Amino acid sequence: MAIVAVVLAGLQPAAAFAACPTFASSTQVMGHVPDTSLNELSDFVASTDNPGVFWTEEDSSNPNKVYAVTGTGTIVGEFTIQGTKDIDWEDLAIDRRAGTDSLYVGDIGDNKGTRDGSNTTGKSRVRLYRFPEPVVSASGPKVTGTITQFDTFVYRYADANGTLIAPRNSESLMVDPITHDVYVVEKKKQTIGGTAQNWVFRFDQPLDPNGINIARKVALTTTAKSYLSADISPSGDIALKAGAIAYIWPRTDPTVEATMNAHPAAPCKATLIASEAIGWAPDGLWTVPDGVAPAPIVRLAFAP
Repeated sequence: MAIVAVVLAGLQPAAAFAACPTFASSTQVMGHVPDTSLNELSDFVASTDNPGVFWTEEDSSNPNKVYAVTGTGTIVGEFTIQGTKDIDWEDLAIDRRAGTDSLYVGDIGDNKGTRDGSNTTGKSRVRLYRFPEPVVSASGPKVTGTITQFDTFVYRYADANGTLIAPRNSESLMVDPITHDVYVVEKKKQTIGGTAQNWVFRFDQPLDPNGINIARKVALTTTAKSYLSADISPSGDIALKAGAIAYIWPRTDPTVEATMNAHPAAPCKATLIASEAIGWAPDGLWTVPDGVAPAPIVRLAFAP
């Protein structure tokens, strides 16, 4: 299966912005996920504690599991999050903390706009799950287990003033390795004052497993796409995935919101393949498509 992509023109940075990363002229298929039942993968983030391993999961109504996969497609870990339900899991993120990394799974999809903290039963509220990253090895053997100790963070959305707002449909979850703040980005663009935009929300800290958390609007992007996945590199560069394009904000400021508010339109972009996954790795950007079995694992390498 040949998958070819060309890095888009426009990789030159805007004035006073950090240099955009440069990539190879085409993508490479590095392997395939052999389990053909895994055909709705919706993220692909590189582990730091487990070199050569990526974490992924499937979106709505699939098994409540996360998978550890090598860059060539070998499944080396499969973990069930005990007692949870994949209502609409849409993204996974890593909080990198020098040997004590945690995984966040985002049950954040809301195509009908009904999953909100005001729901009195709480059964369909949007939420995050957090647990220590399991130990696996890229060389195997495969580890299978159940995650029994984890935090659940139910949340609602608020505007910049902290006023609660209507539910948002989000598919992009990211954790800043510099500040350790947690962010979601709404999927669908909206038009306000004649400007098409997507809002970026940061969770108020500390996160509370016993109450209703607040995801507060802190930034917006006027690139205005249907964002399906997100990741932040260990150095802080931000990538949002829409269709086949990765929109990139090189880190210029102490926080994600300061970087994005300085340039609401993404100053950099690169082409991979259509997918709902994006992940930074030391050698480039990685992705895996949904709706394809066996799913190809695709890399857009940094330019030599």
